[in-house]
Amino acid sequence: MLISFTSPLLIIASENDIFFPAGRVFGRAGKIFSGPVTTVEIDSKHLPSDETMADVCTRTQEFFRNS
Repeated sequence: MLISFTSPLLIIASENDIFFPAGRVFGRAGKIFSGPVTTVEIDSKHLPSDETMADVCTRTQEFFRNS
């Protein structure tokens, strides 16, 4: 199970995602992972726009620099 995964984890999700809404994803992550979890909510749907993806890439790079 993933409870033994203890590395820092970044989860990016949107409440507007009809398959994986942020509230449910973030809530479950706290039950599945025991390590540090950073959550970022974006304003998008299931398939983000190019602009949103650029933001996701920037936030991911920041996460790796700071972890």
